[in-house]
Amino acid sequence: MLNTGRIALVALLFLSAGCGASQYDLPPLPPESSWKHVELNPVSLERNDTANFLAAKQATLQLYTELQGKAWTTAGNRLSSETRLLLGEGDGGSVASVLEAGQTHIAGRTFGFEPVRLLLLPGVQRIVDSSADLGDGAIVDAEAPAGSELRTAYLEEHESEVRKELFLVDAAGKIRKIVWIREGSDWHLHMRDLPLLCVEERETTAP
Repeated sequence: MLNTGRIALVALLFLSAGCGASQYDLPPLPPESSWKHVELNPVSLERNDTANFLAAKQATLQLYTELQGKAWTTAGNRLSSETRLLLGEGDGGSVASVLEAGQTHIAGRTFGFEPVRLLLLPGVQRIVDSSADLGDGAIVDAEAPAGSELRTAYLEEHESEVRKELFLVDAAGKIRKIVWIREGSDWHLHMRDLPLLCVEERETTAP
């Protein structure tokens, strides 16, 4: 939901006496008479949010097509730089080869995965913009029973002009949250860790 009305943008400085003297000389707070009020346009904000949703949704559908069509290079380029590093790019290989092999190496351990299951969710029926529009289906990549604090934290949204969160829902009502971030002019799927329920550890065969 968007907040309407006027929002006073005020910068307040808090100094703690227990922290000792500061090494910086900061300017005093300007008089209240000089504070400015900025009116945020809820229509414009909603329009931008809708545009970001449509762009992220389109990128999600394209990534599905690329993974299912085994277009590994194109799919790899749709991942954020941090995600590519997480999957092992820079260790003598490319993210495309990691996706094609369906396994990655982390801290001397080998993990196998299905690309669609790791990055997205197989059998998706709906792509949802807001957690408020979700049912009470199980979360596929976290142990989060209904009504738990973990589930509430998982469904909480943290978005900005360069970050968009979507919820994927399959035919059984299972839920998976994915994050898209804007790098340059394009949207890229962003992961900071590998969901344990989407990977399996494999034994490394000695040469």
